[in-house]
Amino acid sequence: MAIGRAIGGAMMLLGATAWAAPQTKDAIDWQVWSDAAFEQARAQNKPVYLYLEAVWCHWCHVMQRETFGNPAVADLLNEQVVAVRVDHDAMPDLANRYRAWGWPAQIWLTADGRELAKRSGYMPPDRFRSLVQRIADDPDSVDAEPANAVPRIAGDDGLDPAQREALTTRHLDAYDPGHGGLDLKKKFLDADSVAYDLWLARQGDAAAAKRVSQTLAGAIKLIDPVWGGAYQYSVHGNWDNPHYEKLMRTQARYLRIFSLAQQQSPDPAYQQALNDIRDYLARFLSSDDGVFFVSQDADLIKGEKAHDYFALDDADRRARGMPAIDRHRYASTNGQAIEGLAMMFAATGDEQALAMARRAADWALAVRRNEAGGFGHAAADDGPYLADNLFMARAMLELHRVTGEPTWLRRAAATADFIAATFRHDAGGFAGGAEGTGPLRPVPDIDENIATVRFFNLLSHYTGDSRYREAADHGMRYLAASDVVARRISDPGILLADRELGTDPVHVTVVSRTDNTEARGLFRRALEVPGWYRRVEWWNRERGALPNPDVTYPDLEQSAAFFCADQRCSRPQFSVAGFESLLAERLGR
Repeated sequence: MAIGRAIGGAMMLLGATAWAAPQTKDAIDWQVWSDAAFEQARAQNKPVYLYLEAVWCHWCHVMQRETFGNPAVADLLNEQVVAVRVDHDAMPDLANRYRAWGWPAQIWLTADGRELAKRSGYMPPDRFRSLVQRIADDPDSVDAEPANAVPRIAGDDGLDPAQREALTTRHLDAYDPGHGGLDLKKKFLDADSVAYDLWLARQGDAAAAKRVSQTLAGAIKLIDPVWGGAYQYSVHGNWDNPHYEKLMRTQARYLRIFSLAQQQSPDPAYQQALNDIRDYLARFLSSDDGVFFVSQDADLIKGEKAHDYFALDDADRRARGMPAIDRHRYASTNGQAIEGLAMMFAATGDEQALAMARRAADWALAVRRNEAGGFGHAAADDGPYLADNLFMARAMLELHRVTGEPTWLRRAAATADFIAATFRHDAGGFAGGAEGTGPLRPVPDIDENIATVRFFNLLSHYTGDSRYREAADHGMRYLAASDVVARRISDPGILLADRELGTDPVHVTVVSRTDNTEARGLFRRALEVPGWYRRVEWWNRERGALPNPDVTYPDLEQSAAFFCADQRCSRPQFSVAGFESLLAERLGR
């Protein structure tokens, strides 16, 4: 994408409701994220100050009011730096690059893109002015860090035994036995940690099953009891002190994890959690035409805590007003919601969830998809970013899995081809943006690459196309780099990717001559087989051959279901009851 189009798109986004002007209005000469801002910094011999905010973030509102609203701060920024302000949801590559620095994230860079300093969270006016002045006086006096560093890449495609052991130990050590979840002051639903424990539980690990149960019981406390929807996190090391912003990525995480848990260990509390998230999306975080929005603010009045407000019932809340909703329509946001809702349908048979997923997917295909099979962010030609394409590709693969419709698989494969051609990083992994989407060279993100590796690998099994396995291996080389593995408190997602690359997915196929009642019943039961890493297919012979004909099925008059694992397939099952018995035998349920 030409940088001129990127600048224009950024200006359009910054002019929309998702970018709130500071209290001082034009007192700070904010620039958009663009080559022009860095050219200005070079010409004026100034550093670039990048302020990454989130429209739902309480402390961003406080920063806007208290710090940027201070005339002395505004004057200093205008004199000493080129100030750039970005809504992180509008630019997923920057959001992922600096997500570890929280919101707001504050980054100082040289005109050639070298990082000078990074600070996390709200800074009061005096401390902020002091830091700005220090950097202006001596840019290298603050913690310098080389920009665009690419991790050293391991020699093979996967983890070595020592890495597996280290990651497993860290996963166990990171658990909070008192409250569940990660042993952090901020409690949130960490999807990969729970997904990995679900996998261990399926192997008979009772301790992992207990960790899942305890963590999900805590996570349910973050669901708004009045409107539904999950708050982003809780403070003070427990689940009882939420911050009230509701982000689509949080809702999607709840849909995915509670769907997997419901498939594996059905529980009325899990079903209720799914219903609460679905209803919140339908009532608050989607448009009349079924397109999903980005987030709802933590504050009713920006910059003021909203504990009293969220303690009210529905009528009293509405009487006081509604926290702002970011109504941008991003492909990434919709892809996350579509995948989560489709997974809910697989786990529960909820037709409303599937209808919501289909409606949003049809919109994204019509409005956000480009001629090359990829997706733009806020428009078909905006970006491109890995997040939009990854989440839409995963969504379409999930729609194929839960409907059996071949069209969704073809669309997922087309977007996979776009990802491989557009975001492949030479040193391993996939970058968050395409070359030319911004002033800094795009770099890989750990979480995005975990999701990308797992998607490509599963797609390779559905299609039989070795190119997708090669793409998964390329991403795994980045994840297996020693400094990537050692970077965070726990990375069970890397363990999941590694284990999936080393084995075939559970494979369940319904074979029929037509779309009949018996076939639909067998397929519905096939969808309830637990685990994300599974290949569920409905081969209606009227539609032609399977994309990956690696199993030869008999041509039977009746509809039949087959369960394949460990390189062998079961005898055909012609009834749901017989299929139930077979699955109970094979899965230990």
